[in-house]
Amino acid sequence: MEDKTFRFGIDPFSYLKVIPKEGIEKLRVMICRPDDHKWEPLDMEVSSKVEFLFIDFFEWDRYSYVSYPYFQVKIARYDKNPNVVGWNALVETINGMVFFSPSVPSS
Repeated sequence: MEDKTFRFGIDPFSYLKVIPKEGIEKLRVMICRPDDHKWEPLDMEVSSKVEFLFIDFFEWDRYSYVSYPYFQVKIARYDKNPNVVGWNALVETINGMVFFSPSVPSS
């Protein structure tokens, strides 16, 4: 990776997508604006077009037992509520999978 402006843990990897697991219709996530740290819950309808870009693994408490139960992602697309596109989200790792995608997703 040669991008000198990339900030690990802040910027999403444009080639890594987090895809909700098959059979999930509603996905409970925590969202926040990229410039804020106030997380709030949101139920996302997976039947609507949803695209997440992987940023990092996330753990609320990094000072005790660490299991990284969340993917921290950037919402690249959500047709049901385009106002949250560009926001960060936490997706439980049990509800999603990370895939390599050589093309940049649409937004």
